[in-house]
Amino acid sequence: MANRQQNKLRGFNLFRGRRMKHLYKDLIKPESLCFDLGTSQGIHAQAWAAIGANVICATQDGVSRDKLEKRFAKQNNVTVLDHVPALSQLVARYGKPDFCHISEDLNTLDTLYEMSFPFKALSFPYATEDLKTTIDCVNVLERRGDYEFNWAYRGIDGLASLKWTSSAGMRTILHGFSADQRSGFIFAQLRKIEFSI
Repeated sequence: MANRQQNKLRGFNLFRGRRMKHLYKDLIKPESLCFDLGTSQGIHAQAWAAIGANVICATQDGVSRDKLEKRFAKQNNVTVLDHVPALSQLVARYGKPDFCHISEDLNTLDTLYEMSFPFKALSFPYATEDLKTTIDCVNVLERRGDYEFNWAYRGIDGLASLKWTSSAGMRTILHGFSADQRSGFIFAQLRKIEFSI
């Protein structure tokens, strides 16, 4: 019985990993530097590592660290930390990230306030019962750089919209969320500058 449950859990995690890889395939490239902050399971990190990114997993406790080290033991492109350093310390040690995910286990707003420069792209969780905090996060990013936004519903493949939107557009979308859209992830990326000759 225990083996059956373990196999079921392993299959579920593999399915989740494939869905996450599909979600990130257009945002992360091989050799990208990615921070997974506050992670406990490494689902995002697993997807990034499969793409070929260089991943820094920063977890908050020793139990999660041990699980993650076991999970990524055979992947030399994943580094596991047993604490979540300040963003400035991570950048000083590893460089500027191409992508950063902030876990729901962290205070997203406080983490974004630590950004001393705009990251290329990042994601963080939202929940409709606390949309004010999510909107505050969008506002902080709006002040940090020229970001465009998208979102993904938890448990559903891919980004919710084919088109990215402005910070004002994202705030409007958030205000319109209904109860069945109660949780998911907000994505932000710096706008690509197009030069004309």
